[in-house]
Amino acid sequence: EQYNFIENDLKSVDRKKTPWIIFNGHRALYINSNYGYPYVPKNVSTSDGAVSDELIKNIEPLLFKYRVNAAFWGHNHVFQRQAVTYNSTVLSRSQTIPSPDPTNEPDQALYSDPQATINIVIGNAGADFSSNSLDVPPVWNEVTDNFYGYSVIKAHNSSYLTWDTLDSNEGDIVKDR
Repeated sequence: EQYNFIENDLKSVDRKKTPWIIFNGHRALYINSNYGYPYVPKNVSTSDGAVSDELIKNIEPLLFKYRVNAAFWGHNHVFQRQAVTYNSTVLSRSQTIPSPDPTNEPDQALYSDPQATINIVIGNAGADFSSNSLDVPPVWNEVTDNFYGYSVIKAHNSSYLTWDTLDSNEGDIVKDR
C-alpha cells in the first residue's frame, strides 16, 4: 500500500505547475555508516546497510522514474551530502564554486542538471551525534559533518533550487550550500 501510494503521488505531479519534487524519508537511502555489513551480517534487517539496500532496490527506482530532485533523510544524527548516485553508482559529483566571501560563507556545491536524485541526510537537529561513519567513506559520500543545525530550501524559479544547511550553535552560519 505504501509503495502504491508513493508511486501514485509521484506520477500525479504536473511538472509544469510543480517543477521541483522533494522527497523526505526517515532511514537514509545512501548513508555513510558502519552500522551495516561488513560489520553487521547482511541478514540483520535493522542495519543501515540492509535498510539502504532495500531502499535502493524498492524506492530509488521510483525516485529515478519520476525525476525526484532531492531527497532528505534522517535517522542518523549527522549531516551528510551525497554525490548524484543511482543504483549505488556515482553519476556525477558536485562542482565546487568558490565563495566570494570565504570568511563568512562556504563554497557552493553545484549540481548542474543531475541525472538522479541528490540525497542529503539532515539528522542533525538535536540529540547526540551518530559516530558511526566509515573510516573510508563510500565513493558517493561528499560531506559528513557533525553540528547541530537545520536546512533551508528555496526554489528561485523552475530551474534553480538552493539549500543552505546552517549551524545553529554558531549563530546560524551556513555550513554547506
